[in-house]
Amino acid sequence: MKKFFLFRRQEVSKSSTFASDSGVGLDLLGVSADLLAFMTAEEGKVRIVFNNATPYEDNNLVDGDSMQKTSVTVGCEVGKELDVVESIMKFVGSETVRSNVMKFDAVDGFSNLKNVSLSGVSDVVSQVRKTPVERTSGEASTRTFLGGTAGTVFGTPNTIQGIDFGSTDAKPIIDYNEAGITVSSGTTINGWTNAGTGGTDYNATTNGSPTKITAVGRTGSGLSTVAAEVTTSTYFIVSTEFFVEGGFTMYMVLSETPSSIITQKGGRVMRGNFFSSDGGTCFGLGGLNELAENKFAIRFDTFTGAPATGSGNVAQQTTDESQIETIAVFVVRRDDNNVIYIHDNTGQVVSIISDQTNSFTPEDAEAGFIADEILDPTSLNASGRTDGNLAIKNFGQGLGAEEAKFAGHIGRFGVIQKDIGTERAAKLATDLHSLYKPIS
Repeated sequence: MKKFFLFRRQEVSKSSTFASDSGVGLDLLGVSADLLAFMTAEEGKVRIVFNNATPYEDNNLVDGDSMQKTSVTVGCEVGKELDVVESIMKFVGSETVRSNVMKFDAVDGFSNLKNVSLSGVSDVVSQVRKTPVERTSGEASTRTFLGGTAGTVFGTPNTIQGIDFGSTDAKPIIDYNEAGITVSSGTTINGWTNAGTGGTDYNATTNGSPTKITAVGRTGSGLSTVAAEVTTSTYFIVSTEFFVEGGFTMYMVLSETPSSIITQKGGRVMRGNFFSSDGGTCFGLGGLNELAENKFAIRFDTFTGAPATGSGNVAQQTTDESQIETIAVFVVRRDDNNVIYIHDNTGQVVSIISDQTNSFTPEDAEAGFIADEILDPTSLNASGRTDGNLAIKNFGQGLGAEEAKFAGHIGRFGVIQKDIGTERAAKLATDLHSLYKPIS
């Protein structure tokens, strides 16, 4: 009897992928039991590893690099790890089983195996690798002969300030990182140099005098590096307004001190609009109002209707400063169908914003429409549009937006002129978090 494993992490969606180094996006995986290689365990988890279950038949790697085997980690009851491993062995080796499919379903919280614990996405993590690792460290390898010289051997042509963007077409056109902050005197910032491929055309000047936070750590910049602090009256101005039509990927590393997150921001780092166009018609990304601060909101250039919104900007539920996470990473991408996905620190998609022009909103009522009218979805007045150009002239504030502007610390901000997809966006989010997370 042919037997199989079936793993479901989340409902299959437009953000699902066929392979993933981290497990993010790989929502459904089926594997023949014949391919089982070995199993290991740690407390509350069993890792199942498979042979010959990857999308690549050939690999051209540098010395010391390897492609890891496909694996799935499933949750189990603490203390029952041995029982789960033994039960899987019996399933694979038995000639008489009730079902030839062993199922691990985190969506329904179901498995036809005892002692398995499936309560969320972290309890089924399928990893079909696309990126090699360095065997000595176990870390993802960025080594390549491309861009190397006689002196360096290995090049890093796609790396900017500690972040490997993976390929030339996935490098950002704008990238404002800690190394580009310029000061006029002391800690008074007078500009931010663009490290992206767009060069000096997109260098930023300032409105007012943002401050360079030189003390690093949780009670300083909130990051492992220096940061730029903006208030409700200070922000950055891009020399040449930046436009993107179609798909894009935008990323930001924001932070604040624990006390400010609790007392001033309601448990959130992202609060208030962070960027805007020159005229203020394009803006995002903070919550709409006091009653909906768990929302993300974004509107595109020239539109005048209400922004498109999605939930996911959830407050930290603690007043203990030692438990507050001071860093917030968001990777925002729009695909070719104008669906917007927002990834957080973990790489998970925490919000999906689809076109909302067919829904009737309170903002539509305020504008004088009535519920049975058909709103033209191409109208500039239509609410919830997710198409249109992304336009950025200011960051650190949402000029022209009715809601409050962002105030806090900026560690990094950039835009890539394409949708890099679920897996690469998840990796970008976790790489940024690893790089900027404060040590103490």
